[in-house]
Amino acid sequence: MPVVDPRSPLTILGASGVALFLFLLLPWYGVDLGGELGAAAALANVDTTASAWQAFSYTDILLFLTAAAAIATFVLTGQHHEQAGNAAKAAAGLGVLCTLLVLYRIVNQPGPNDFISVKFGAFLGLIACAGVAYGAVQTMNAGPAPTAPTV
Repeated sequence: MPVVDPRSPLTILGASGVALFLFLLLPWYGVDLGGELGAAAALANVDTTASAWQAFSYTDILLFLTAAAAIATFVLTGQHHEQAGNAAKAAAGLGVLCTLLVLYRIVNQPGPNDFISVKFGAFLGLIACAGVAYGAVQTMNAGPAPTAPTV
């Protein structure tokens, strides 16, 4: 079994794709009720947070496709598939687009700013999107993976 370098762009790409899948399930936004209403919600064990799946209408699907493209690029490159370069281009484009979208949604979260706060899932999602973009671009720049010589 080959040794995987944890610092290689391909490893960063694959790990960022898997992480982005998982981060979509974490809280991205929360409602700050405050006062008696907040205390009542906490007492009643009411969840006042929303994951990316709950908060977005289309951005969540784009984030999902970005994670899928990153993992597909990781797998195809590892198998020396001829479509690995195209998958890397798709992952790079989606990674850059989603990095910008998530950054925008951190600055301008859905809903009124007085009541909605950004939670840790959004920041982790931003890091994962940037990791996909970085890993895909670096994987494309590295060129095709070397193959073992035939005897």
